[in-house]
Amino acid sequence: CLSKKRRVEYPEKNVIYLLSTDDHLKRRTYILGKAKNLTTRLGTYNKTCDHTVVYYKECKNEEDMDIAEIMVLSKLRDYKEQANRDRFILPQDKDILFFIRMIDDCIHFLK
Repeated sequence: CLSKKRRVEYPEKNVIYLLSTDDHLKRRTYILGKAKNLTTRLGTYNKTCDHTVVYYKECKNEEDMDIAEIMVLSKLRDYKEQANRDRFILPQDKDILFFIRMIDDCIHFLK
């Protein structure tokens, strides 16, 4: 499922992101993570399949990014697809704003 595409440049640093693939979207599954440089981080994911950035939000610094990621992972623990993976299943009664608001709220709390 790998294709030759131009790499999208993300200038923001220290971000919390949500990714998905076509297959994961069908199963309402999203990957949550953090990256000092999102453009570079996507290179790791896109070696296997094309991952689409669904959402990302910049933190003010690396320390806040680390804390925000822990907070979001903790708030979303009930929606984890499986242990030891930061993949989450969006509940049927929610839309993607449910995950986006979690990220926004945690980053905003640290400001």
